[in-house]
Amino acid sequence: MKAVLTTVAWVVFCFTSASTQAQSFLEFDGDDMVTIPDSASLNPTQITVECRVNFARLADGATTSTSDRAQQLLGKGNDRTPGAYYLRQFGDTLALGVGEVSGDWSVAGTVPLETNRWYHVAGTYDGGTLGLYLDGEPIGAQVVGVADIGTASPLLLGHHSLNNGGIDWDYFLTGLMDEVAIWDYARGIDGIRETMNGDVLTGAEPGLMGYWGFDEPLSSQAVLDATANGNDGYLGAIASPDNADPARVPEPSTATLLCMGVFGLLACTRRKKR
Repeated sequence: MKAVLTTVAWVVFCFTSASTQAQSFLEFDGDDMVTIPDSASLNPTQITVECRVNFARLADGATTSTSDRAQQLLGKGNDRTPGAYYLRQFGDTLALGVGEVSGDWSVAGTVPLETNRWYHVAGTYDGGTLGLYLDGEPIGAQVVGVADIGTASPLLLGHHSLNNGGIDWDYFLTGLMDEVAIWDYARGIDGIRETMNGDVLTGAEPGLMGYWGFDEPLSSQAVLDATANGNDGYLGAIASPDNADPARVPEPSTATLLCMGVFGLLACTRRKKR
């Protein structure tokens, strides 16, 4: 975050500057998804998954209602896919799972979430322990041992699909998402904090397997990976427009200003999608 605080006598000047790049995030309305085809780079033995999310609702974790049980942020495979992994909102907090994604292969957070505010969320697996982070603070950890990560399933954002016992367990996100990243190692708390508070990733960071900022043209169906791994995807369930496409929402191109006129006290803050 870049902040400027300046005191000026009698006269206050407020300046705005246009963004040099069109920026946007995705809005999921409860039946949308993003599809990113399978690749070896998305099946690491250790992993960090990150994104920014703003929940319009919170699923309550109820086992009797598939729509209210959870909201999927991202996942590769479903709850019955060996080698799958996921990050989701469950109950009033976050959950992360790897490997068989059931029982002791998952961890739940300890901090309740709220609607209508942006969070940075992250989950890590270092080959033995799962960790969850909310806005750069640890909120859960679980020792699970060696989990097998790797599945031919696509990476889906905003949707989990499983038919089990004749019941469709569809976990859809209702809310906003931005800046999704997948790394091939378990990032430490300092690394998570450094990039969540700084400029957006470039895609060239060591260990970064995929990064999607959703800043393509508003009419684009493509979801482009900023890394050299070529993990490009598309809005919706198919490559052409369909009813499962999330909406692109442009971010205002000018700085956000807070100006107070006590002898010209000016505070101007600019922060991307926070």
